[in-house]
Amino acid sequence: MYAAAELTTSDGLLLHYHTWTPLQPPRALVMVAHGIGEHGGRYDHFGRALAQAGYLVAAPDHRGHGRSGGPRTHFDSFDQPVADLRQLYELLVRQNRGVPVFLYGHSMGSAVALKYALSYQSELRGLILTGTVITLGEGQPPLLLAALRLVAPRLPMLRLVPSLPTDTLSTDEAVVRAYEADPLVDHQRLRVGMVYQMIELGREIRRRAHRLAIPLLIMHGEDDQLTPISGAQFLYQEASTNDKTLRTFPGLRHELINERGRESIIQEMIGWLNKH
Repeated sequence: MYAAAELTTSDGLLLHYHTWTPLQPPRALVMVAHGIGEHGGRYDHFGRALAQAGYLVAAPDHRGHGRSGGPRTHFDSFDQPVADLRQLYELLVRQNRGVPVFLYGHSMGSAVALKYALSYQSELRGLILTGTVITLGEGQPPLLLAALRLVAPRLPMLRLVPSLPTDTLSTDEAVVRAYEADPLVDHQRLRVGMVYQMIELGREIRRRAHRLAIPLLIMHGEDDQLTPISGAQFLYQEASTNDKTLRTFPGLRHELINERGRESIIQEMIGWLNKH
């Protein structure tokens, strides 16, 4: 069963979130952290599939995204979406006491999920990541990175970075068209502050990746032109957990759960959840 609700964050913003609830008592809670510029509502098919398999799924629209409050596609700091996710976690755990919790992060949400997990992994049963973003600055011209470093602290709200090329999201043209037509997606250029923060957060996560000690499933499209696959490979190599899996998919792009054959990819995720 699908429902939408709202909560007020600790700093007074309205946070919109989506839930998909199974008919039976949930075997676990799966929290979703979505990518930059999009929103939790785009995960409806994912939430419904997991709910049918017995999981309670919750996906907030990050602050500044979708129907949530705040300046569009902007965080003052990545501490903010982590704190929002924590507040939602506390609410849902109170309502579903004793239920194990998993976290799924995609793209920018993979950085949010990793930052969250590195603080609260003792309370998580496992972590799933797609489109891992922790090596975003890799291969970028040094002059561009230097310019971002100079401009971002002074003019973080400036929209200078080209938005995501939509045809890099999926090989499924229907998915691309739906994304382009979605009024809740921010189609404008990205803010320099957000891009710079993601690059810096990626560096922070790489320094701390060896501390990840929970079960980990990392999935990445081999034709992903938005987030380098090296981030997924680095995380797999460095995480200290013995329970870690890296799955790469030839010919697939950035949004694996929106790709051709997404049903089998989602079922693979469900199979992993069932084992943990």
